[in-house]
Amino acid sequence: MIADPKRRIVITGAAGNLGRRLRIHWWERDDLDLVLLDCASRDDPAIVSADLSEWNSSWVDRFSGVDTIVHLAGNADANADSAALAGSNIDNARNLYRAAALHGVSRVIFASSVWAMAGRAHDRLPIFADDAQPGDNAYGASKRFAERLAREQGIMGGPVTIALRIGGCPSGPNPPIRKNDWEDQCWLSNRDFCRGIDCALDAPVEGFALINLTSLVPDGRWDLEHTRAVIGYVPQDRFDPPPVPRPIGRFRRVMRKVRPTITASRRGPSDVQLVSAVGCELGEGPLWDSVRQCLWFLDIASGHLHRYYPDGNADAHIAFPGEPAFVVHDDAGGLLLGAGSTIHRLTDDALDLVTMINLPPGARVNDGCVDAAGALWFGSMDRQGAEPAGRLYRYDGVEMTRHGRRCPIVNGPAFSPDGTTLYQADSVAGSIWQFAVRDGLLMGEGQPFVMIDPRHGAPDGLTVDAEGALWVALWGGWAVRRYAPDGRLLATVRFPCANVTKVAFGGPDLTTVYATSAAIGLSPHDRRSQPLAGALFRFDVPVPGLLPYRYRW
Repeated sequence: MIADPKRRIVITGAAGNLGRRLRIHWWERDDLDLVLLDCASRDDPAIVSADLSEWNSSWVDRFSGVDTIVHLAGNADANADSAALAGSNIDNARNLYRAAALHGVSRVIFASSVWAMAGRAHDRLPIFADDAQPGDNAYGASKRFAERLAREQGIMGGPVTIALRIGGCPSGPNPPIRKNDWEDQCWLSNRDFCRGIDCALDAPVEGFALINLTSLVPDGRWDLEHTRAVIGYVPQDRFDPPPVPRPIGRFRRVMRKVRPTITASRRGPSDVQLVSAVGCELGEGPLWDSVRQCLWFLDIASGHLHRYYPDGNADAHIAFPGEPAFVVHDDAGGLLLGAGSTIHRLTDDALDLVTMINLPPGARVNDGCVDAAGALWFGSMDRQGAEPAGRLYRYDGVEMTRHGRRCPIVNGPAFSPDGTTLYQADSVAGSIWQFAVRDGLLMGEGQPFVMIDPRHGAPDGLTVDAEGALWVALWGGWAVRRYAPDGRLLATVRFPCANVTKVAFGGPDLTTVYATSAAIGLSPHDRRSQPLAGALFRFDVPVPGLLPYRYRW
């Protein structure tokens, strides 16, 4: 029996905001063959440069064998004039339907816009997809033109078109900063956008359908019952406009900066001491080297691998290409570094590529560690911290496998002393998860271990000590916390800077804890008030850590 071929789908505007998040959403779908077109490839080799406003066989031929087109390309500037929109929004729609007819494309999912109804911005009545369209701006008019063109194509036997009047779906995290009532009323989350496209792929539509696509908004005016009836879309995300902040919040922020060092018992950690004001923009990945009796750590932003000796001798840094995010030991005596979408081996004589990693657009590797079997585990993250491009990976020298759930930033990972539990942080959600491990595989979906109140920061790097307690560095939290294996908070260590990124146990008896920090993202005022942001720190603990395992493949 011959397996069905993959469904071939063209995404126009693939390098843009909506195109990128759709590519990430479909990244792990093995049943789709994506053809990516954009007038600006942005140095992405997967994207074919294509200006749809000009008929050219270089992109028209890409429609051969295509089942569906997701048409996202166009000028999205709601304030653009007619001249700026003529080619990018009108001519490209004409050429797209001409190419679709030439190659027998069966379906088009067209990204129209709520701005097609912007003339209704000032009334308070519900907005239905088939309402009369009042005059408004040129951008809205260009979208209405493409809707009429799609309707005519459907009547004349051309491809089925589902035109989605997409709500405000800005780049970056959702929900957005509140701007005005109109944009509040038509907000669309990242997840609901992707959910709407999924529904439109196989909806039983003939000819043409025009529907609204927004998320849930209190007192929202956009009719979504018709959307549910036509494509089965039900929004899952809700936007509640934030309340006006009270002045007392200003004083709370000040008070957080002067809280004293506290511990949960008499056997708690010592006070934090400055080791080196190295000034890392994004310090990360501390790793103790028991052979050389030194500490390795990284500055992701500058691309530097730092080496620190407690006796002060031979401190140095090594420039590294890309964005080095983790460093682990290699069994041959070298180091393995993850940077961007690559893993390299560093020895005294050379820097060699070990493997490339197939990551979604805009993603890079993040934190990493080695398990008792010698396999490498590492997370990935979306550089903007918004799209669910992060996953947990395991590499044993032969096979790269994905594990756990997708989220914007995967941090950790760390293993319990017996290797049967893996901890992983979802930094954006503020949660830490624990997974049972057996034979190098995560068992089940995992269980929540700890949830960090966002007022106390976000969980970043994770490290386990000899008693199985989990040490959590808090980004934006001015602290490191120690949790018992049952999730109880055992100790808190305060720092003189907000962004603590990860800790590592070092020293002859592994009772010295080294901590990296970061200055990136701080305002000029915060940099002045936190002169040690980006420094390397240390403190002493009564419970030792564990020697890190070495990659053995």
